[in-house]
Amino acid sequence: ENHLKIIASCSFAKHMLEKEDSYQDVYLG
Repeated sequence: ENHLKIIASCSFAKHMLEKEDSYQDVYLG
């Protein structure tokens, strides 16, 4: 389970990085 969680976290982090600009626009306005 730990390995799956790590993989999921990495995938989520990668997705966040790819969409970072969009999220910053939303949070920062």
